[in-house]
Amino acid sequence: MLEEYKQQDILFPLWPAAQLHIAVQQLARRTGFAQNGETPPPLPADGTAENNSLFGQWTELAAARLEIEIIPSEWQYSETAEMLRCIGPALLRLPDAGKDGPRFLAVLKGGRRSLTVLTPERKKRCIPQTAVRDALTRSLREKAARPASCLLKQAGIAEERGQDSLNAIVDEQLSSLPMYGCWLLRLSPGSDFKQQLRHARIPFISAGLGAAYLGTQLLTIVSWWFIGRQALAGHFTYAAVTAWALLLLSVIPFQLLDRWLQSLLSLKIGELFKQRLLCGILQLEPEEIRHQGTGRFLSL
Repeated sequence: MLEEYKQQDILFPLWPAAQLHIAVQQLARRTGFAQNGETPPPLPADGTAENNSLFGQWTELAAARLEIEIIPSEWQYSETAEMLRCIGPALLRLPDAGKDGPRFLAVLKGGRRSLTVLTPERKKRCIPQTAVRDALTRSLREKAARPASCLLKQAGIAEERGQDSLNAIVDEQLSSLPMYGCWLLRLSPGSDFKQQLRHARIPFISAGLGAAYLGTQLLTIVSWWFIGRQALAGHFTYAAVTAWALLLLSVIPFQLLDRWLQSLLSLKIGELFKQRLLCGILQLEPEEIRHQGTGRFLSL
């Protein structure tokens, strides 16, 4: 019933503004952000996404109820494909999607080829990224294409090259245009630290780091055991030396992986600590900050 927007012969599972509180709750639960069972209040009838003030107040209230963050996101036209690759979980408003008001996509996960969205029936569905990108930019491209097509006709561009030239002109004109209509769901910096570590994939990175370290040590031991055995036997063959060299070369990928995972682990943990530190600083009383000085809190 709600799937009424069609683009590139693909039916989009859209959420109306009246059910946006359910979409936010389901996204937070599916991604493991929300630990409580509370439901955000419905969006007021006059609090649609076009009313920035009321919609912003509603997102703050819904985020506080679910103990998460709902962050409005802005991007440029030329960054639409990259934004859709990294998005999720998020609410994505499609322009001109509904006659009775705006409609939203509840995006669970982005991707290079497709986006995983949540339908109003609480089911997952994959939608091609190109279809979502066209839905976001179609109205803008149509407006920009009218004067560009007239320019091409006056220039006498051949029809077989006209469409490519038209697309290039439109993309260049709209490349720096700011775009809106995306709200990202994120864990609150003050949430449970174990939950933050899990969503930052720290256990997975730590396990990979341990496996890379063990692989490095094991291959090093095996290689020197092998060459030592040949030395004690009193003879070396071309095949034995080649095998020993291959064992040593096999250590290099594990060493590179170990160094990369060490850097990634330190960056992610440092990011989490700094976020929690800044969150704690912002919750301090102004009198306490004035008494001890801001440098004491920001020096870390």
